[in-house]
Amino acid sequence: MTTALLAKHVVLVDGGRAPGQFERTPSGVSVNDFKLNLVKSTLSIREIVEKFSQGHNIILSDIDIISNGPNAKDKDIKFVSSDIFAIDIDDKKYETDPVKVFEAQKGKAVGMFYTFNHGITGNRYRLLYQLDQRVTNQKELQGIINCVMADLRQQGIAGVDSQAKNVHMPVRGGHWGKHKYFVHGSPIKLNTQELLIKVREKIKQREAALKERYKEVENQVLPPFEVLKEAAETIGHLPSGAGVTEEWLRLTYGLKYAADIGQLTDDEGFDLFNIISGGEQPYNYWDRMSANGEATIASFIEYAKKKGFKFKHAYTNEQPIDPVYEHETINITDFVSKNDAKQLLDRNEKLLVDSPTGSGKTTAFINAMKELAAEDVSESNFFILAVPTIALVDQLAKKHNLLPVKSGDRTMFKSKGTLHNYTEKGNRVVVSTYDMTSRIVKFLRNEYNHFRFSITVDEIHKFVTDYNKGYRYLAVRSLEGVSKEFEVVSYIGLSGTPDEVYKNQFDKVIEFKKNNQASPAKSFRVFTYKDRKNEMPYLIQLIKAYVLLADARLLVFIQSKKAIKEIESVLNKNKIKAVSLTSDNKDKGMYKQLVEQETVNEDVQVILSTTVIADGINILNDSPNWGVITVATNTSDLFNISTIRQMSNRFRRPYLFHGIYTQESKSEEKAKKSYFLEGAFSYRLKRSEELVKETKEFISESPEKFLEGIIEKERGVFLKEETDLQIDYTHVRHKTVRDRESYYRLYRKAFMKAVSDVLGLPISLEFDIDKNIDTGFLAAIDFSTTQQETQEAIEETKLSDQEKKEGIKDKFTDEVYEAYELGKSIIIEQFENEVLPMHAACIKGLYEILGYRSCKIAVMNVNRKADTHSLKNDIRYMMDYAYMYIYGLKTKTWKILSSLLNISEFISNDDYKEEVEKIAKKHRVSVKEVKSVERMVNIETRKSNGVRQKRTGVKTIYGLAEKHELEWKEIIHAMENLIEKEAFRGKQKERMREVIKQVKKEQQRQEIISMGWTLENQ
Repeated sequence: MTTALLAKHVVLVDGGRAPGQFERTPSGVSVNDFKLNLVKSTLSIREIVEKFSQGHNIILSDIDIISNGPNAKDKDIKFVSSDIFAIDIDDKKYETDPVKVFEAQKGKAVGMFYTFNHGITGNRYRLLYQLDQRVTNQKELQGIINCVMADLRQQGIAGVDSQAKNVHMPVRGGHWGKHKYFVHGSPIKLNTQELLIKVREKIKQREAALKERYKEVENQVLPPFEVLKEAAETIGHLPSGAGVTEEWLRLTYGLKYAADIGQLTDDEGFDLFNIISGGEQPYNYWDRMSANGEATIASFIEYAKKKGFKFKHAYTNEQPIDPVYEHETINITDFVSKNDAKQLLDRNEKLLVDSPTGSGKTTAFINAMKELAAEDVSESNFFILAVPTIALVDQLAKKHNLLPVKSGDRTMFKSKGTLHNYTEKGNRVVVSTYDMTSRIVKFLRNEYNHFRFSITVDEIHKFVTDYNKGYRYLAVRSLEGVSKEFEVVSYIGLSGTPDEVYKNQFDKVIEFKKNNQASPAKSFRVFTYKDRKNEMPYLIQLIKAYVLLADARLLVFIQSKKAIKEIESVLNKNKIKAVSLTSDNKDKGMYKQLVEQETVNEDVQVILSTTVIADGINILNDSPNWGVITVATNTSDLFNISTIRQMSNRFRRPYLFHGIYTQESKSEEKAKKSYFLEGAFSYRLKRSEELVKETKEFISESPEKFLEGIIEKERGVFLKEETDLQIDYTHVRHKTVRDRESYYRLYRKAFMKAVSDVLGLPISLEFDIDKNIDTGFLAAIDFSTTQQETQEAIEETKLSDQEKKEGIKDKFTDEVYEAYELGKSIIIEQFENEVLPMHAACIKGLYEILGYRSCKIAVMNVNRKADTHSLKNDIRYMMDYAYMYIYGLKTKTWKILSSLLNISEFISNDDYKEEVEKIAKKHRVSVKEVKSVERMVNIETRKSNGVRQKRTGVKTIYGLAEKHELEWKEIIHAMENLIEKEAFRGKQKERMREVIKQVKKEQQRQEIISMGWTLENQ
């Protein structure tokens, strides 16, 4: 017997079957059942072929069997290695002679046996090959098999399998005693290394191709899951053995790939898989599927169309918005150079500069501006660097000896004021806040009509993230507007995290790329807890342990002033020097030191900060023994990954770690992949475009009367120059980013992966605090003491908050009201430190439209955060309703509103919910959007025969006045003032004034009637 036949191979044989027991393996036997009877054996080729011919099923690999639970059947398998494999030949048309094929394979194939169906459905047999080395990489082994199959197909052998089967799956045996088996007697072993060279090159080529394919499909906008489910039901069950195996594989692997890259959640993917598989395959089969992207969900969609399914929404097959901008890459070693910045400023284009945080882009552009201004003999070019915060203005102005332009200087824009005098001295570079930039252009344009402006906007991603903040919204709108002025010859946006920016608004994206773009943190750590009640004590225990035991210093980001106050109190009691940085103390202490010197006092062990220093404030850490912890919880809503990236780069030198402190997800984790921003944006934008098209049809005769309602505002649709409906892309982008935050708030594992990606660091530590609170370094500090201290701090805060809540009546005086009117910052700051934030926010929203008495009544009625803007919102909703009613405006908002008002009779809460769902379906909007319009109607509730009921009605002036404890005339007065303060445009403002006049007149008529008089009596 030859050496080849004596060579032994490690395989796993189904040991539960005696020769001839079954004519074939029952198709109903599951893989798990098969695993229970596996026997690891070391066999020669002849012994293996004999086993196959006796009807045994064999895994032609060495595998490990892994138990996944207490149930004996809960097992999985892991590939170890193999040096033998089989190739299926299904020659259905009897085109070749199997024996002759085998003989022709002499020197390659080592054995052959017939399968059960041989002679029934064609020539059905398997060829066996052996390698001269064991292969331990499953992908490479399957590549070798594919190479051999390709060779067989080139030889013209009919029925060769199209793709290698998983090498850890069983190969079914043949028919005992019915057909012969064959073994070549010569020592045949394929050259493993020679094959691996080809395979590795093919794998490399395939991975490159798949990367390109991935780019194409990762952001593809899919139809809603409900639509995909209908499509799957149209396709129906594709049963095994019905001649559709290849189609089934293509569709199911396309679905699996969509789930793997996050286009579908895992549950959604499995649901669709289950429908077209007829429930034949368990979840374990789905979970083990390894999709490589060669099939995508596009296969599923196209097959559904072929089966007659019509996708109901125009956006379902749309790709993300095609880029209309050019892209350019500039490679740098460490920092952006002044010359690079000069060259970009000289282009006089609208550019987005994508440069890593910490690459010195801001300094480079300031130096370039100063040099270009000095070289400009005409002295006609003026350079403005716009930044998001006053702190950044101060920091950069001091560092680079520039004029800081910000609110507060009343002489800045006077004829012979600060800016005029600065310019007269030949200075042509300033740094300003966003909101001052358009004022600079307007002022200097009037003073020097030959000026041309270059505007560079730092941290331009803030346009998107902060778009909902009132003052920032107006600043962004004005900046975007001024960028289109013909005097503005250069407009450049700078960002280290530009993913959120809508790039199609720029002519070109310039990417500065350096070798290492990772965070200066040395590692990325995750700290989790289970129960929300432990959020604060666990966090404080963690901080204590790092500071007291590891001698670390910490920068902790918490988006909650209340939590910061409580933690600071506990730490200071434990002789840990902690300082807080919030908007309340921006002008003093540590904050001022950071802005002016970029340093931290040596005795400070913990900095507790909101996002107030997240953008642009640099810290020159004197030692690497710092750690950063971002608290991402219900208390501290920090789920914006771009903001976290900014936080990680506040230290300009390497530091120990960046950690995320977050609650473990309570629900099953459905999504493990990152949120695809571009695909989600494309979906939102498509909905906005549909709304524009629909609305134009209804307002074509008088577009100037259009007024944005709740739905139009939500989708960023507005009227430009009273004739043209347009989309506010920044608003749509902002909404998409907020959707992403909600997604990561729900799916914490996906959140961790996304943070890891933006930091450029793998997770080095996953620390479950619940499991470690009584062990390791946490146990060295008495946790019961921490719990008690935390509870005491929380109680102190509650007591303080209660005192502030009760004290608003005495604290809010007419002097404070006047301070808001006149902008007296010292009085306002003192007042806001003594009252609750919700009361201060309410006053800020009302003092311009209500007198002192009315404002005070409204503020005293604010008992929870949800009440803060209740009165102002009610007034605006009433105004919008009156405008739409009087001008017969048939917008999407009005249609939904009208449908809601049809629920005028009391119905049960369950029936009401059904009605809302019907309205959503009728108007092709989400239930969430219907609920947002619901705020415009009056909801009346009652309980009848033990059943809670609802009905809707129109909000009335009397109803509003009664609800908010005001006179109806005060409501009207607020409406009149709101017209002047809100962003109504031109004739729209005039029409709204006319509407309020009619409302006032009707209200007066109603009052006369209620007094028992008639108009004739008057």
